[in-house]
Amino acid sequence: MLNDVAELPITPAELEQSGGLDLSAGLVITVYRGVFWRNPQHLRSLLFIEVFSLGLILIFVMPVGFLAVKRSGSLPSDGADIANLFLLFLAGSVLILALGNIWLVNQAKRWKSVAKLLRQVDKYNRVVKSLAMLNQLSRTENNLQGDNSLEGEKVLRALRVTKNSLLQAIKIEIIRTKQGVIARPDELMVTLENNLTSLVAGELDPPTDQYGYLLDEALQIAMSVEQQMRDL
Repeated sequence: MLNDVAELPITPAELEQSGGLDLSAGLVITVYRGVFWRNPQHLRSLLFIEVFSLGLILIFVMPVGFLAVKRSGSLPSDGADIANLFLLFLAGSVLILALGNIWLVNQAKRWKSVAKLLRQVDKYNRVVKSLAMLNQLSRTENNLQGDNSLEGEKVLRALRVTKNSLLQAIKIEIIRTKQGVIARPDELMVTLENNLTSLVAGELDPPTDQYGYLLDEALQIAMSVEQQMRDL
């Protein structure tokens, strides 16, 4: 079972293959999650990107600016004037960065639906991690017997179905966002409904142990994905 769990996490490579979630799209989604959701992790990433981008802009603006000033014959020699010139270049760089941020925020709004699905991916991966830890604990304590093994298999099956739903939904949403298509393929909704039906049709008694809670989490994620695709 441990080997099966290792194959369950949704990796960045799978997301990229699912619909072309490339670096630029990832940046826009990071902006959305940081700005609109105030997600601490993505706010830190966004802050790093901002500082790095400002540095790159300065590296480009300063040589070009100094060269332009030199050619105009007004290159200052006084220390104070040079400092003022540097502040002018810095202000110009900040303005360029601000304009770029406005463009990014506008682009980020288009990726709202994908960002919401990626939030479900985060929840899904946390459930997978919890299952791996629970299996390891049970294995260490020699408790992985009978019902526990059966419950673990139920969670595995539920997570496989949920993973399929997430990747299918993300693939379609990325394609829709990039191409500006409004309608969603009927095949997607049929797939999501069938996946959800297969989960609900299983033995879903009220959770009484840790495996039961993980099974319930997998079902909730699948239901959220299906509902989101209907509402968007």
